[in-house]
Amino acid sequence: MNQLNKHSRTSRPLDKRRRVALLVETTKSLGRGVLSGISRFVRTRASWSTIVDERNLHDPVPRWLNQSRGDGIICRGTDRTIIDFATSSGVPIVKLGGEFDDQIPTVVANEELISRRAAEHLLACRLSQFAFAGVKGKRWSELRRAAFTQILSEAGFECQCYDLDQAGGRQRSWDRDQQSLGKWIESLPTPTGVFVAYDVLGLQALNACHAIGRLVPDEIVLMGVDNDEALCQLANPPLTSVAQDFEGIGFAAAQLLDDLMCGRAPVETMQVIHPLDVIVRQSTDLIAAPDQDVTMALRFIRENACRGLKVNEVANCLNLSRRTLERRFAQCIQRSPKEEIIRVQINRVKELLVASDYTLEQIAGLTGFNHVSHMCVLFKKRIGVSPGKHRSRNEP
Repeated sequence: MNQLNKHSRTSRPLDKRRRVALLVETTKSLGRGVLSGISRFVRTRASWSTIVDERNLHDPVPRWLNQSRGDGIICRGTDRTIIDFATSSGVPIVKLGGEFDDQIPTVVANEELISRRAAEHLLACRLSQFAFAGVKGKRWSELRRAAFTQILSEAGFECQCYDLDQAGGRQRSWDRDQQSLGKWIESLPTPTGVFVAYDVLGLQALNACHAIGRLVPDEIVLMGVDNDEALCQLANPPLTSVAQDFEGIGFAAAQLLDDLMCGRAPVETMQVIHPLDVIVRQSTDLIAAPDQDVTMALRFIRENACRGLKVNEVANCLNLSRRTLERRFAQCIQRSPKEEIIRVQINRVKELLVASDYTLEQIAGLTGFNHVSHMCVLFKKRIGVSPGKHRSRNEP
């Protein structure tokens, strides 16, 4: 007996739950985040019986779905066959992503705002050279590239672009992709801020930098999209990334499908979900200054700030007086060593607030603050909101 038809005809009137097929890949953080958002909707607002298969992005329509249609479908919008199946069979469907121009109800990420977050972060690194690496033929990548280059153009900067051709699918050569990406990166001036369309490609770009001897972030300042925690932390150095609200996408898709199955006309058939924050890691923590001592001090601060580093320790490490160190910092980066220590600490606080469930007391201890109140005051002064507000604002 197939999965969607396991209840008998006689028992069906007693079971008011709608049977929904979730055709979302379970192998990536995007799919798992979407499923988490759908589950949150089902727990609080609907009575569904959900069917989830272990599947990859381009798997075909499952055989059991052909045999029993169910009441609704949520799927990634990358496979035309699934969309055609739903429309021909009359099953309500919501797709995730706008790969196809059609009238199917859709939930998409705000690609323009994703790119704006990336551009603003790289501009804040005081870079003057920028580049974008994406995927050829993918609409979401093309939208991110267009928005990123437009935002930089408005700021007075040009952007070099590269598109990886994935036409070969699983048969294409990883080594060939790596060599192509590395050749392009080698052509870039240094330092260049590179916005990569998603974290998997970001990790590949970082490996290409290692292969050609480009230092990250000193020569190539690198950031991705999705904030796939495992991939970003596997990267060396850890990869800065724009966090998407995958749970929000899943929740919105579930709400939209529930409206369709209940016969309610949705207010909008295209729903756009904003990204969360930029999660800053070492791949964009640029260390570049005309003064070699300042560069060494910046690197020392980056590696030690969160253990409660003092300015005198930095000066002693370089055999400089505190006054000399502060003067050179003011000349090179227009901020003091103390301000730089706090900047590194606050960036780490931001990361832990979003990526962990640690208490404020635990975060203070992990970032070198002796008192939670001191951490909170400095955080609000620099970020504009309290740590608690920042955490709630960036929760899916």
